[in-house]
Amino acid sequence: MVTSNETNYELDRENLRKVGMVLNCRLTSSSAVLDYIRHNSIKTIVLDSAVSGCHIHELVFQIRKYLRGTPMNLIVISDTSDEGFVIDTITAGCTGFIIRPYTLETLTRHARVKQEADAICINEEVLAEGQSQLHAGNYAAAIEGFEEIVAGNTNDEHDEARKYFDLGNQFLMERKFGKAIVAFNKALRMNHLFIKAYEGLAESYKGKGDLKNCQLYLQKAADEYARMDNFADVKRIFAKITKYDIHAPNAYNTLGIELRHKKMYVEAIHAYINALKLTPKDENIYYNLAKAQMFSKRFSDALSSIRECLFLNENHSEALELYKFFTKVEWLDDKNARLEKNVESLHQA
Repeated sequence: MVTSNETNYELDRENLRKVGMVLNCRLTSSSAVLDYIRHNSIKTIVLDSAVSGCHIHELVFQIRKYLRGTPMNLIVISDTSDEGFVIDTITAGCTGFIIRPYTLETLTRHARVKQEADAICINEEVLAEGQSQLHAGNYAAAIEGFEEIVAGNTNDEHDEARKYFDLGNQFLMERKFGKAIVAFNKALRMNHLFIKAYEGLAESYKGKGDLKNCQLYLQKAADEYARMDNFADVKRIFAKITKYDIHAPNAYNTLGIELRHKKMYVEAIHAYINALKLTPKDENIYYNLAKAQMFSKRFSDALSSIRECLFLNENHSEALELYKFFTKVEWLDDKNARLEKNVESLHQA
């Protein structure tokens, strides 16, 4: 158990004993736990949100990075239910997230190694071997290993993972944090290895000089990172993609379109805003953003987005039509026209 809070330690130690778990030791800092796992075999680590040395999500990531592929439970018990903190910790790789105050039933449910851990371990080993072959320049062998992982990524599994991401977002909006955690964890377990395999395939094909397949798998990885809302990795991969094709699809714009079609307008707006961080002079993203804002009844914001679109391309026919719908005047006649007062009732009609 890792905590620097004496009260939480006493409470959690007693509760762990009640659910049949033997506490081997207590550590109080991130450096201490990282040193401990280098010399000891552990099946379960319980992390209190009060740990000195670094943020919890950073510690979870470092533990996972060092113990790659090892089947284990990594449970976080938190005093805070802040949405950003929850998501950061889950995406870093914890297998359970418990918010104080909690019941023994909740602790029992999280305090066991997941059955799917062995399968994850096997795929992690295949991934590690593929990465080893890639670094050695054995591109054909690397591709074979990565494709073994990707072969299991069927459309059904993709749809299932996306379903859990959508469900997790829905639970977050409803502030049902426990259910959101379960949903996000399921989606992450499905997607994590596939994304790394996509990146490995891209690098392997690049090594063979096959830039078409390199770009194909980079795009797949970027699309999945966008669904996980991992902006840093989308930006990193998008920079690689645009070296080969400056007109390559913006992964966040693709996600925004998908979400808008599902009528998840708030999530679509978030995706489009991230898309504009990658390509800020893309008039089509501003137009897509305006449509999502309109459907979520944010008409003033939608009009502002349409203006941005038309400043970039005043011949954008769909944007010109939407501008006239919002203002009842033509763009070229008045670029600063106000929003029509009854636009909301017209939209509903």
